[in-house]
Amino acid sequence: MMKKQGSSKIGVLVLIVCLVALLVIGWSLLPKNTLLRGLTGGGKTGAWLSVRLFPDRHGWALTVLGVFHTEDAGQHWHNVTPWTAADFQFGGRVDALSTFVNGDDAWLVRPARSTYVKFGQNQKPEQARSFRTTDAGKTWQRAEIPDTASTYRDTMSGPGLVTGILKPFVPQGEYRDQVSINGISAINGRNAWVTVSKSSTHTGGGHEDIVFEYSRVWHSNDGGKTWKLLAEQKPAGASDRPLGLGWIYFMDAATGLMTGTTPFSLAVSRDSGAHWVAQDLPTQNLTPLDRQRATQGQATFFDAHNGVIPMQIYTSEHSYKVFQYVTHDRAKTWQMSTIQEPGDYHAAYYLDAQHWMLMQGNTALVKTVDGGATWNTTSIQTGFAYISDMTFVSSKEGWALGRNVAYLQGNQYSQDTAITLLKTTNSGQTWTQASYTVE
Repeated sequence: MMKKQGSSKIGVLVLIVCLVALLVIGWSLLPKNTLLRGLTGGGKTGAWLSVRLFPDRHGWALTVLGVFHTEDAGQHWHNVTPWTAADFQFGGRVDALSTFVNGDDAWLVRPARSTYVKFGQNQKPEQARSFRTTDAGKTWQRAEIPDTASTYRDTMSGPGLVTGILKPFVPQGEYRDQVSINGISAINGRNAWVTVSKSSTHTGGGHEDIVFEYSRVWHSNDGGKTWKLLAEQKPAGASDRPLGLGWIYFMDAATGLMTGTTPFSLAVSRDSGAHWVAQDLPTQNLTPLDRQRATQGQATFFDAHNGVIPMQIYTSEHSYKVFQYVTHDRAKTWQMSTIQEPGDYHAAYYLDAQHWMLMQGNTALVKTVDGGATWNTTSIQTGFAYISDMTFVSSKEGWALGRNVAYLQGNQYSQDTAITLLKTTNSGQTWTQASYTVE
């Protein structure tokens, strides 16, 4: 028996030597990195994703093909995209988080493409990148945000043919380390905050294991040249849900908010984002089922004291009840506004602390002029099935994005007419297609 075991060990050693000899050949068989092709179609803007105009008549638009700026209330749009089509395109669609501070200052963050990790190669995975302008997009400050690379590997990530022979002895499936950019907020052209989270996934053997690793807050105070890690939270247990997996909003250099552990909680910082404290939102007049079906929107502040957080509750009739949380004391306390009747709400805009507008389907505009205490509904005709975004510079003049389908498919994204820019000059009672040129 002892002699037989010794022979087996020698056989294994010989096999390993042979496998090592095949190492170079195995490397040549590794799969190559591939990228999804960009969209074609010759459009100048592609489908509009979001639009923001300011009282000085300057404004921004994020479209499926890039970033555009206007200096005359949308009559002329200039392409100021700070990246090329080959840099980040996922199937041709722009995948960016944006915050437009004013008519001249803007920040964008592009997530990194996931990198396939190859055995034996010294790779530098792509990091998420930030872009900042203070001159209406004429020039941009570019930088990488540290430790934001997403990677994946599988059994073929090893030394080629070796993995095929050793396959029965190693775990099968795919491993992914996914870093997500969840939110961005900026108060000027120098100070911005970004929330990042990371999870690890193993898929194989008929099941999938997902492990959350951390949630982080990064900050730049030099216009995006460098980024500093301010806060990190790791789950204490496997079932813990972390903070900061959604939006982040800073009303000034000290005070910031971000999503909490439930739709009815927040994380609040009073020291520029270094430390965060949980805060519960009031839930009176809400049923247990309401609390289970609620979704929290991103905060908007009109000054250092007054702000609003939109909420929506999915109903059994496949529609939504909508209300807002309102604060007048720098987010120390919150009150609930009147809950709207169930409807199909697609867009909202908060002009100031008093004037708010909700688009209900394509036939009604619900408005308040007293900060949500009372509401009035106006019947409208937009000519489109969906209004996906709105922006106003006064209580009368505004713009919206109209579309006829809920979801675009394929090359529809590259068509300039897939989503249409609309304009109103009478508080949203009537909308017409905006006339503009793209340069």
